[in-house]
Amino acid sequence: MRLMYLDECKDQNTNAVSLTALVVDESRYIEFRRLFFKSLEKIVCAKPNTYGPIPELHGSKFLPNATDRERIDIQKAIFSVVKEVGARVYRCGYYRDGEFPPGMDTEENLLSLAFLGIQFQTQVEYERELILPIMDGVSVDISKLVGSSNHSTQGHLALGLPKGFLSIENYQNIADPVVSDSRFSVGTQCVDVVSYALHCKHWFELGLPKSEYKQQVVEAVNELGCCIRANEVVKMKMVRSS
Repeated sequence: MRLMYLDECKDQNTNAVSLTALVVDESRYIEFRRLFFKSLEKIVCAKPNTYGPIPELHGSKFLPNATDRERIDIQKAIFSVVKEVGARVYRCGYYRDGEFPPGMDTEENLLSLAFLGIQFQTQVEYERELILPIMDGVSVDISKLVGSSNHSTQGHLALGLPKGFLSIENYQNIADPVVSDSRFSVGTQCVDVVSYALHCKHWFELGLPKSEYKQQVVEAVNELGCCIRANEVVKMKMVRSS
């Protein structure tokens, strides 16, 4: 089985809505968790023979009491964990100002399109085995969206809907989504950090104002290299027949 952690990003500056997925093989999960905690050693064990609280990590508010140097060092360590366990990153988003049918340009529908895009991008991940979507319980929009979409499609397949009606192959290998409290989930925290870093990268690509800290975040996430299997934000255009 493969674990697929999801994080949503809705930003007015880039005018886009996106989803980021971090896929971890079940066989590497224990190692992934251990290395993730190890990456926090400088913060948790700041003094010899002491063990402080384990912080909850969020990309946009990453360790607010730490220095920029400490924050970048820990993000680099987290990205190294992603590489070491062979995790894969996928990101799909849509610009709000694209061309959509009437009523389709709501955030909920854009998230729905983004999740569909993630399902297309990750087809190779669930070609032969089960994949389990996991998301932060605080993200009500995406948890309801993913849950309802998967539930209805799996039900229709079980009741005889021909698989040829679906544009996604092996849909039956997508398990019922699980909601996990980010405070206690290394996977949801990790994908949050990766998602924010890719958002910063997108920010720079659009020519938006840069800060030295964000520049260092982008440089750090670029080290993920081939772990980033897909990263696209689409501006929809409707094709009108003549």
